[in-house]
Amino acid sequence: MPHTEAIPKPQTIVYPPTSRSTFHQTGYNIGTFLAYRLEELGVRDYFAVPGDTNFFLLDNLLKSPNLRMVTCCNELNAGYAADGYARVSSARIAVVVVPYIVGSLSALNAVSGACSQYVRLIVLSGCPATGLVNSDKFLHHAPTAKNKDQALQAFQGVTAASVRVESVETAPDVLDDTISKCLDSSLPVYIEIPNDLAFAACTPPLPLSRKVNWKTQPHVLKEAAEAITGIWNSSKRPVLLLGSLAGLSLPRLHIELLAEKLGCAVLCQPDGRFIEESHPQYCGQFWAGMTNPEGEHIVMSSDLWLVIGGNWSDLHVVMSSNKQENYRMISVDKDWVDLPDGRHIKPVNIGALVAQLIMSGMKPKTESIPRPKPLLGCLLPDETETPEAPLTLRSSISGIQGLIKGHDTLLCDAGESWLIANHILLPPEANCHLQFPYCSIGWALPAGFGSQLARTRGRSIILIGDGGFQMTAQAVSSMIRYKANTVIFVFNNLGYQIDASQTAMHQGPYNYIANWDY
Repeated sequence: MPHTEAIPKPQTIVYPPTSRSTFHQTGYNIGTFLAYRLEELGVRDYFAVPGDTNFFLLDNLLKSPNLRMVTCCNELNAGYAADGYARVSSARIAVVVVPYIVGSLSALNAVSGACSQYVRLIVLSGCPATGLVNSDKFLHHAPTAKNKDQALQAFQGVTAASVRVESVETAPDVLDDTISKCLDSSLPVYIEIPNDLAFAACTPPLPLSRKVNWKTQPHVLKEAAEAITGIWNSSKRPVLLLGSLAGLSLPRLHIELLAEKLGCAVLCQPDGRFIEESHPQYCGQFWAGMTNPEGEHIVMSSDLWLVIGGNWSDLHVVMSSNKQENYRMISVDKDWVDLPDGRHIKPVNIGALVAQLIMSGMKPKTESIPRPKPLLGCLLPDETETPEAPLTLRSSISGIQGLIKGHDTLLCDAGESWLIANHILLPPEANCHLQFPYCSIGWALPAGFGSQLARTRGRSIILIGDGGFQMTAQAVSSMIRYKANTVIFVFNNLGYQIDASQTAMHQGPYNYIANWDY
């Protein structure tokens, strides 16, 4: 029986999750108001690219001795670094500060990727003074005299809110409302702050700590929990599948309590490795046709899939469709539940529902766990290998397996690194992150830099191909500057290929790139 004190009250989550702000001013302006808020959220570092439109904002953020400005070589890398920071920090949120339009549009790709995986980012962009931005004057960084809202419009599709602070009177409410949307929706937000308002006096911040109502109505929560319990108890060989949203929305303890409650085989999608891989119920990853055929058999021979935070993109199902499996699938997403009989129940917060299920009458079902369990983990090196022999992929994987320790973070870039990660068994308290399925090549390098700054224990271990490395290589200079103790494995395939044997997704001269002296 789970320990009841470990289970949260089901309808409510309290924010901010980590700390109280110790930064105080006798008089606040909009910039120092934000500094107070960021510290209150548990943010210790913010990633920045300075420019003439955000100097005043940065000057005021720098007044907080508890916030560190981490400057990056470009805005895209700053956005990726913030993504990595948010994934592993205790605050589960990160901040990036960029210049007006040219900087924010450069960061847009990183923010879009964060949006695809419900990563909380606060993007702060400076902009010209209110009188200028509201005038007909053609301003530098703007594409035309009449289009000064290009970034605001671009961010609308990948954020929970895209706003510009218009006046000092409304600024505190606008900022708090936008930050709240970031927390509540688990999505990025974008805020433009004009130069003249960054240092304008405003009312002091009140504590942001509050109960966030996820709009889960008790009777709807009860309906979902009872429906899932009934379907589960009627099944014969159910399995539990974990997706990326499970780790971003739930404490690992609650995932393991749910698994132990259910007693069944537990498998993870490639981006959902959020249970101890030494756990007796863990049966590996489920990536049909790509890895772990024993685990795939466990899933495909079961009569019910309970999917927590799953994703069914073309990459997750390798260009096929999961719709034919809906008849045996319970899908629990961020704020809704889909049942095998076609019922769609919402609003139901994923954290509240999992807490309810842990305390429910769901019966343990152990039939799906094979005896013996499938062998998981590292490929053994070739028996013929000697120290003088050429390095092989098998021996490289074995070396990485020996290197990774508890509390480390494995960050895998798009491509071959995903396949390599499949053969690495994570030690206790270690975790693995993929930008899956957005797969923007080069993400892992700056994301690894950000995650290393966020971690209080362990190292970030980055797996990346030569093509991805060349896209974001400037992040290495940031690692050196800030003494980030990362480990980088570059898999040099001499181009955009899956391996050194010239296996490309599509053959052509565009696959070949310069062979750097790494």
